[in-house]
Amino acid sequence: MPTCLQALEFYRKAVKDGKGELHTGHPYIAEEEAKKRETEAVTADGKPKTKIAWDAADQDSYREWHKERRKWMEAAGNDPTLATDAMIVALKAYAPEAIKIIIETLNELRVGQSGVPRAEIPKL
Repeated sequence: MPTCLQALEFYRKAVKDGKGELHTGHPYIAEEEAKKRETEAVTADGKPKTKIAWDAADQDSYREWHKERRKWMEAAGNDPTLATDAMIVALKAYAPEAIKIIIETLNELRVGQSGVPRAEIPKL
């Protein structure tokens, strides 16, 4: 995802190249929108927001996420609210420092093990 400065340069170039009248995606500030999602749980028309979605950007990660999600759903008797709440409790169990260690460790291990799918835990 580009920064605001990178997007500005992109749009300046597009206008310079004669593309100023063409349409583009809706610009937004990702960090601001993420903060809004933490506090604003209703849509513009007042309906409650309930869908959780993001692009994993990797096929292996996508598959592994859904395998793990299925386990949580089954354990919760296929109750999506209970499964989601349980996953949130599990995620909250990790301090920011521990999350950073997990990510750094995974990145270091993946460098040494080419061919390891991103979502799999590398063998130590």
